[in-house]
Amino acid sequence: MDTNNSSFSRSVLIAGTVFIVTVSASCSYTGRNVLEFCKTFDELPLTPSVQTFPSVGLENLGTIKVMNGTGTATLDHGAFIRVEHSIDIPDYANKATVFLNGWNLSYRGPDDQHVVGLATLVGRVRLEGKKLTWNAMGILSDNDAAEAYAWTYHYTVIAWNDTALNVLVNHDDTDNFCQPGTGASDNFYFAANRETYTALSSFSSFLQNPDFPPNGTVAILPRGFGFSWTNDHKLLQLAYSLDHSETFAEYGKKYKKAFDEIPAPLPTPASTLDARFVSWNTYGILKDNSLRREYLFGEMVSAVGGSDVWSTAPSFFDSAASES
Repeated sequence: MDTNNSSFSRSVLIAGTVFIVTVSASCSYTGRNVLEFCKTFDELPLTPSVQTFPSVGLENLGTIKVMNGTGTATLDHGAFIRVEHSIDIPDYANKATVFLNGWNLSYRGPDDQHVVGLATLVGRVRLEGKKLTWNAMGILSDNDAAEAYAWTYHYTVIAWNDTALNVLVNHDDTDNFCQPGTGASDNFYFAANRETYTALSSFSSFLQNPDFPPNGTVAILPRGFGFSWTNDHKLLQLAYSLDHSETFAEYGKKYKKAFDEIPAPLPTPASTLDARFVSWNTYGILKDNSLRREYLFGEMVSAVGGSDVWSTAPSFFDSAASES
């Protein structure tokens, strides 16, 4: 079985697709379980990995630099891969972030393998001096977690000078996500495909950041995703798509947030068009030969906003050139 999401290039602060979750085949998703997972994950040894020297996608000296790279690792069993990667940013830059820009997972044994869960995530992003560092993780497993697998993730780093570009980034959710008592993060949610007629899921979420200017653009950036069945099955179809985002929150609508479904905390009892609120829909499919099975799904994102941020919708792919 070979599962891949071809990497897509994003030059400068544009919205794209996203997605994360920490997948555990053995337990349901509750706050306690997630905190236990975070503790376990932090105690995992780093997996030997290869990080490619990143290519430059765009640079305006003194203002911004965009770099694209990959990380690759393998395991001889179905546990979580955890790596720590870093990159030096230019001397002129004082802000930086990294987001997920593609992934590939494949079993290294016979092709006819079942799947119970899979995930890829970029998290714990931190800038220390002129070095941007982050953790990344991946998993591909069936019920017995005995099969070896290979994992590759593609990332994009954006570094900029905030005196030349009015850009703010929201990517500090992971510490809140893994610390009890700090409140729910805006940047992730867990959900389930239940009581539907097909394997297609649709979830709405929002992100709130009071530091973003009220008038402007917010771009949602992907940082990870995950799918999990209760038991393993052959994989027929897997899909993930984050639709375009809008600086809009609907009054009375409930959005997926952390482990709950909640209304956006709007300042007045009316829908709002305000860049401090950004919402989007996400679609996912996890399917075997049956019409549908319930599955768990998770997503994590970052956001960039400011007067110098813009977004553009990519043109449709040429169906003759797309991969099946």
